[in-house]
Formats: sequence, structure tokens, C-alpha cells
Amino acid sequence: MSADSLEFREGYAGGCYVNGTATCVAEPQDYCDEGTFVMASYVRANKGHPLRYCAGDLEHVVIGRCGDSGECSNSPYGCEDEETWDEDDETCTVTQDLGNTELTYVTYGKCGDRCVWSPDDCIEGEDYIRKSPECTADKVQIGACFDGHAFCAVSADSCTQSGLADEPFYTHLQIQEWVGASCFLSSLPLPAKTSPATREPWNTMPAVAPTPSAFSPVDVGTTPPEQSYNEKGIFGSPWKLSSGVFQTGGFVAMVAIVAIILGIIIGVSAVYCSRKDDDSWKADKEHPPVPTEIIDPCPDVEYAASSLTDYDVGY
Repeated sequence: MSADSLEFREGYAGGCYVNGTATCVAEPQDYCDEGTFVMASYVRANKGHPLRYCAGDLEHVVIGRCGDSGECSNSPYGCEDEETWDEDDETCTVTQDLGNTELTYVTYGKCGDRCVWSPDDCIEGEDYIRKSPECTADKVQIGACFDGHAFCAVSADSCTQSGLADEPFYTHLQIQEWVGASCFLSSLPLPAKTSPATREPWNTMPAVAPTPSAFSPVDVGTTPPEQSYNEKGIFGSPWKLSSGVFQTGGFVAMVAIVAIILGIIIGVSAVYCSRKDDDSWKADKEHPPVPTEIIDPCPDVEYAASSLTDYDVGY
């Protein structure tokens, strides 16, 4: 079976406490309070657990940053100088560097031609490459914890929890062979949608200034307007120009009158409709509808779907 035909699955987050504060993590970290790491399968199966909000994919889980290069990295091995690695940087997530104004995907290392979470994923004969530009989170191959509610996980450490038996961990290739699924670190966040281009404001000035010849030489400030008599010897209506259209003042007055009339009509209609609504409400109150469904209370524990279906791998 080719890798292209295998079903894509993403890793799930677990959680721990850091100085008493709940934190979502991909695997136990040195900065976690001792013995507080909880597996992804456990937080997903227990609705009331304080770390239940971590029961999702790894896209937004925080990782570290290299002080030398300024790049986000999930381990010191991703830094040129491992001593500069800050293990917990809130602007670095599994998928992207939030410290940049532009969308910047985090990249990972390689074992041979495979994108991997850490150099521990290399097998005999494979050389580890610290950073590879094409190794974004959606290309990083990971394995799975495979007991009960199986889930894709970055390492065997993700399968351990204090007070519980360790779940068996299987590699990316083993899951492909036994289950027919491919576990990868995370899908990538999509670029933000760009807003449409803004429209240029209307230009109220002429594109080209008119030439003096376009204006009448008559001084409009001192020459009285021409007036004419109608056939009865009375001055023509001041509401009309010589072209026959309404002047501004008269037009505004007519619009105001029409608006007042429409307002009265609408007001009367609204009162009538309101009374009908009141009568309808009273009728509904006297004959309330019969319930059509029963809502069951949520159970204290729910069993979320696995990132991998529970398979009998035959071991």
C-alpha cells in the first residue's frame, strides 16, 4: 500500500501542570511539575478532568525557541548552539512562529529523507539533519500509543502516565503496516484571508481644470436672473427653472410632505400588527406546544473518538 493511499491522522495533545498551572504538551517536559503529565487518551476519555481542554490536536501546543538563530524548535537539537534553547516560548507553537508578522511555519529535522520529531526517530544508516525547510508539521512522521483508545503521538514518552501502566508505542512505519494509517504531527493553519482591495474615494474635483472659455463672461454675482411672465401675466412659478425641473427648495419641501404621510401610514399599521401579535401570544400561552424531545443529562465521563480506530494488530 502506497503512503499516498493511507489515511492521514494527526497527533493529540496531553497535559501537565507547570508551577500549578495547567499546560497542554505533546509529551512530558522537564518544566512540567513532577508526576503531573496526563496522556492524551486519558484527558479525552474524562470529561470532568481539569486538563480536558487539552483534548485536541497539537496545532496550538507551545514549543521552544533557539536563542542563536531565533527559530522555533521543539528541542535543543534544532539549534546551532543547543545551550541557547528556551524550552517554553509562548510565541512558538508546533505549527507556526507567532513572533513574526507574516505567517511562518515551524520546520523540523530529518532522518535520511524522512521528516521527524527528534533524532531519536532515526534508524541505523540514517543521518540526522538538524533543520529542513520542507519539513513542516504536516510532513513530520510520528508513531502512536496503541492501547485502549489509540492515538497518534510524538514519542514513547507520550504513552506514560503516573499511576497507570505504560501504553505500547509503535512507529510511523509499524502503524502504516498494521493499521493502514499514517500519523503526522499536525495539519497547518491556513493563511488569513486578505480583505478585498479598498475602493478609491469618489473624486469631487474635475479631472482636468476647465479652460476659461468654458465659462460665461457674464458676472453672475451682479446680473439679476431672467424672469418671464406666463400667459396670464403672472411671474412664472419660482419652483421651476427655465428647464422645467424643480428648484432645490421646493423639491425638499415636497419630499418632506411625502415622508410625513408615509410615517402616519406606517405608524397606524404597526399599532394594528402589534395588537394582532398580542392576540397570537395570548393564544399560544393558553395552548402551549407539546415537547417533542427529551434532553438527557451529560454523563460525567465520555469516551471521545480515538485518533486511530481500535485495531487488533495481532501482536
